[in-house]
Amino acid sequence: MKKLFFIVTFISITACLNTVNAQSFIYDDIKLSSIYDFSEFKFDKYRAYRTHFEKANSKGKSLKNKKKHKRIDFINHGKALYSTKVTYNSGLFDGQFPFCTRYYASNEQLNYDYNIENGNNILRNPMFYENGNFWNGVVEDKGEPGVNRFVEIDPDGNKIADLPYKERYFYKEHPTYGRNRVDYVSSKNPSYYAPANNENDRYYGYDHTGSYYNYENDLELTGFIYPTKKNVTNGSVLFMEDKKTQENYWVVIIDKEIKFKTKAHANEKPDILQLKRQTDFEVYSYNIATLVSHGIDTLNGYGVHMIPQDNYKLSDATFLEVGHFKNGKLHGIGYRTKIVRYHSGYRYDVDAYYGLFENGNPKNTKHIFGNSVTKHENIWDVMPIEGFSHKGRRALTGRKKYGFETKINELKVGDIVYIESINRTAKIKSVNNTQKYITVFSDNPNIQAKITNNEKVYMKHDYVADNNQSCEKTIRVPIYKETKKHVYTIPAKYTNDSYTVKGVYYDKHVYKSNYIPAQKVYKEIRYVDGYTKQVCPICNGTGAANKGKIIKTDWIPVVFN
Repeated sequence: MKKLFFIVTFISITACLNTVNAQSFIYDDIKLSSIYDFSEFKFDKYRAYRTHFEKANSKGKSLKNKKKHKRIDFINHGKALYSTKVTYNSGLFDGQFPFCTRYYASNEQLNYDYNIENGNNILRNPMFYENGNFWNGVVEDKGEPGVNRFVEIDPDGNKIADLPYKERYFYKEHPTYGRNRVDYVSSKNPSYYAPANNENDRYYGYDHTGSYYNYENDLELTGFIYPTKKNVTNGSVLFMEDKKTQENYWVVIIDKEIKFKTKAHANEKPDILQLKRQTDFEVYSYNIATLVSHGIDTLNGYGVHMIPQDNYKLSDATFLEVGHFKNGKLHGIGYRTKIVRYHSGYRYDVDAYYGLFENGNPKNTKHIFGNSVTKHENIWDVMPIEGFSHKGRRALTGRKKYGFETKINELKVGDIVYIESINRTAKIKSVNNTQKYITVFSDNPNIQAKITNNEKVYMKHDYVADNNQSCEKTIRVPIYKETKKHVYTIPAKYTNDSYTVKGVYYDKHVYKSNYIPAQKVYKEIRYVDGYTKQVCPICNGTGAANKGKIIKTDWIPVVFN
């Protein structure tokens, strides 16, 4: 694995600016990350070091909850460990041992010293390798009392991670943005760790400014990292060192891709600590923050100006300018964007420029925009047709009908056409039969996209047709039979009766008995006695059934000649 050693040296951010001249734009040059933010660190995998224990037993016998055992043996991530003199408690979920005071490795080396007086935080105490070396834990920063840092060392003694431990969310009241949950922890000392997206990559710095090393492409990017977060502005201007070619660039990174770059000198590399001292940074929620260089109105050199803005509702917009400034205005390579969120953040508008600026004005730039787009729609890549912000994701409804054609003079205003290169449909705004092109309404209300014979275009043709659906030619029909089934039995009934007949000389006693035998009650039932095949009555055995009429759609190729 390649090792990255960050050497932080102080330089002036007022180094020479890039001359505003013609530069070639780079599209999708290198994809740096496809899922996570560069500076995102996941604590979950480190908490897992102390949870998810397996095969726990005491002398080979199963454990009883709330019972004290002399010794418990278990497996933690493939390693044999044991604990002594412990009252077993399954914890909040299966596989957790929150009340074990000490864990030992198989060689009796103390693996984890648990502070029972601090039972609310398992992560505070250190774990050790079997050779006795420190593995990981949360310790207090000696140079900054009150700030706890998570530190991890590999078995060879090399530092893997060192960063402030964000123990919990806290709520902060702001006069404009209200009360929001915040997880940002201010720290004087920079962090060092592997970002969540790739264990081979490295990040050094703070939440808002730092150096990200991309192992796969052997690139190091330094500058304002925070704006690259997807939910913030999704892009920034960074200083890039190509370790393979030993060349340096200023680059525009948008959606984790290199979109534009210009040559730079090594002494232009920003100093992370200096950038931290020269910026104000405050987070209110996951997508609301301020990040502004001191003296932004008169700034000369590399800087940032990112602020939330009130729009339809509080804090639903972000304005960003990042790159090189001259007298407080973007001058040289830069990225400017305004993002407005609405509908609870599910949709947003984007209006952005990137490239070269001159005295605050776009000079040689590309424009990114999107109206009411979702996070699933990629508006960040360059579109082949101006006016459209993203390619369609849905399949075309209907079929392309080849062998037929629609000539341009047969098109009329209002017709719907399908443009294959962007997988989108659009309505015709005008038809120019002389110069052989059409214009269509695009995503941008101010732009009617011009479509020529360079594009594959199909006209929508709707017509009424029989709604024929496939049908089974035969059906399975049950064969019914009838029989009598014994339902219940009326039980037998025996009765005795006696009476006396008065006589002249004596009374006569008469005894009479009656017996009704049991009777079975039957019911006629119908049952299925097998199945037989018959011709389907719906399609009469043809295999196709007419379900009435339906509107179908064909897409007929457009010929511009």
